[in-house]
Parts: sequence; C-alpha cells; structure tokens
Amino acid sequence: MYNSKKIYNQNSKNNNLLLIKILFIIIIFFIFIFKILNFSNFRLLGYNNVRLLNNFKQAIEPQMAKANIIITHDMGESSQEYERLTNFLNTNNFNTLNYDLINHGQNIQNPDKAGDIEDSQIFINYLHNIVMFLKRQNNLKIFLLGHSLGSTINNCYVYKFQDIDGVINIATSSKILNKTREILESNNINSNTKIIIMNNYAESQRLTLQQAEITNKINTVTTRFIYHTMFLMITQFQEYLINYEFNYPKPIFLLHGQQDKIIPFEHSQELFELIKSPNKHFKLYYQGNHNLLNNTFYTFVYKDILEWLSYQISI
Repeated sequence: MYNSKKIYNQNSKNNNLLLIKILFIIIIFFIFIFKILNFSNFRLLGYNNVRLLNNFKQAIEPQMAKANIIITHDMGESSQEYERLTNFLNTNNFNTLNYDLINHGQNIQNPDKAGDIEDSQIFINYLHNIVMFLKRQNNLKIFLLGHSLGSTINNCYVYKFQDIDGVINIATSSKILNKTREILESNNINSNTKIIIMNNYAESQRLTLQQAEITNKINTVTTRFIYHTMFLMITQFQEYLINYEFNYPKPIFLLHGQQDKIIPFEHSQELFELIKSPNKHFKLYYQGNHNLLNNTFYTFVYKDILEWLSYQISI
C-alpha cells in the first residue's frame, strides 16, 4: 500500500511538472505572437487600435452620421494636410478616418525606415485593417478617398477586398509614369537611395496650407518605395482591370486638375473611358494642378465631393 501511494504521488508530481511546462510553452507562444502582431507593419493589437480610434472623427451630429470616409494621402504627405477636409466632412455629418501611411507622418517607428516599404501589399492590407476597424464601430457605408498614391492604393484595394461602397480618387495614376521608369533604370531597385519628391509645395498646388500644416511631411522616399508603389501597384491595378474586363467593382468618382504637372490629367480621363461600369463620374478642373484638395479653389472641389457622396447614399 505504501509503495502504491508513493508511486501515485510520484506520478502526480510528474504530471504537475508536465502541466507547468506546457503552460509555460503556451505563455511563451502567445507572447511571441503578441510581439509579432504588435510590432509588425500591421500592428493589429492595442497600439494600432488606439491610433485608429484617435484618428476616427465623428460627424458633428453622431446620431445623424451619413457614412464613413477613409482618407489616404499621397507619398511624402501626412494626414495633417487633410484636417481641413475632415472638418468639412464632419460638419456635413460624415464620419472620417484620416491616417498616416506606414513610414509617413506620425506612423514612423524607425526614422531609418521613413519613406520606405518592403512589400507592395503593405498599404493595401493596412487599409483593410482600417476598414475592419470601422465596420466594428457602426453599420454605415464606407467610402475611400485618396489623393495620387492614395488613389492607387484605393484602386488595388477595391479589387482585392470589395468590402466598401465607393471610391473617390484625385489625381489618379493609371499607368507607369516616364519619370518612374527613369528613376528605376538609374537606381538599384532594392537600394536605400533617397529620391527627392515634391519638395516645392507650390508646384503641386498646396498653396493654401500653412507651415504648421506640413510639419509632418517627408521630402524623400527610397527607390524601393517607388518600385513597389508607382510600378508594382499600378501594374497590379492594370491587371485587375483587364481580368475584370474593365469593370470597376464599386462606384467611382475621378477628379483631376488639367494643369497637373506630376500626373497628367489624361490618366484619369483615359481610365474613365476604359471603365465599363455605369456608376462612374469624372470631373476635370481647368485651373487645377496636382493637389485639388488643397488648391486655391478647394471649396468647389469639396462641394463636388459632397454632392457625389450624397447621391451615392441616396441610391
């Protein structure tokens, strides 16, 4: 009897040690997973949700909110430059989420990585996290609004996920720019060579911005960044268009300035003509340069966007 009890106690002790080891391994595993999620480019937990919540601004009358608008800025810019737009939309009872692209603005975790990305899908997947965040906040329609690079991200996103209700694209690049080809031909694609981008704010018609509104901008991006965004992502969008027989999955509103010296207005015009989907609109601004949202006549652009949104909500 004594020996049996001793053996039982020993077995029980061994089982307890085994359980402790298993629990320890499980804890280490979850810590490892948390580290990956929390510090990767997608930062799905904690910190990222707090950031998104801070960037989410409700309509002036939250109970009367009409839709959610996600604003995606151009390369080198930051969400700071679109605060005036978010205020306008909020005043007209739209919720907004105005965010910084990865390695831009206040979304730079490592200064050495500013203006750099390693994967063409990073921005698209990051935007998907934002859409999922908004879907948890309310059941309102979601519209994407993007300027230049932001519009390229929108174009790729709408084909990959198709979980939003419409797209507003300003200064869309629908094909590879000659300037992009020149940069890639003269530099190693995977190098950290810094390319100066739109250092002259007057050139891109950001004339109405004050110095305090552009403190988060960056002046350079890497060759790798140019390759992934202005080459691979645009190529991907072109392939989507062809594979979908030139049908655009969601309602689209294209806006472009006829005096745009960075992305010629023909990009948006030709894209509009190619798209077979019936719910498409195109507005060309004769005096407009690259950045219509911060142009000297931005109030007219805002009004056109508001009218389009109101129409899409009503149908």
